[in-house]
Amino acid sequence: MSIASQIKVSARYTRSVNLERDSQSDSLDLGYIPTSRALRTLATINSRFSETDLPRAWSLVGPYGSGKSSFALFLSHLLADPSLKKTKVARKVLKKTDPELEASLRAETKGTQGYVEVLISGTPERLSMRYLRGLQEAMSDYWQGRKGKKPSVLAEKVKQGSTMAKDEIDKLRESYENLDRRTQWIMRGMGILLGIDLMAIL
Repeated sequence: MSIASQIKVSARYTRSVNLERDSQSDSLDLGYIPTSRALRTLATINSRFSETDLPRAWSLVGPYGSGKSSFALFLSHLLADPSLKKTKVARKVLKKTDPELEASLRAETKGTQGYVEVLISGTPERLSMRYLRGLQEAMSDYWQGRKGKKPSVLAEKVKQGSTMAKDEIDKLRESYENLDRRTQWIMRGMGILLGIDLMAIL
């Protein structure tokens, strides 16, 4: 009798997670196992929502295959639009492990469309351009089917292949302010969830 005949590994655990490729997948959440460390990290992030003067940027450092990308994707899905299937699946998985934490995270996005997910992976391309492309795609997805002027500065800078100078950052901030006034998309602190994966430190 061989070990292979007794142990079966689900195919979802045999390939690495890519934030951009898998951002719309709900099947990965079905197989996600919230470990004690993942739950502690989620609780830490959750505790920052009610405060305005606490850090909201974190670095997850660890060896390849330790679950950093899977966690980032799981977190993103938990805080995305509550009406999406992937969000419902992620919440169901968390609820089985920590009902109180799931309820708290659910309350954070209740009555909103969740956070705009900007998920990018490190590549040889300049990080500034990767960020711009990811932001443009996320904003385009958000604007689908909506009325009103779109923040064209993103498309212009991506097309030019240039980075964001101070004046462009100011224009981008102005676009967000106009977007907020017209559609109230930033409700109860909702905004952008930025996830950057595979950032090598040399």
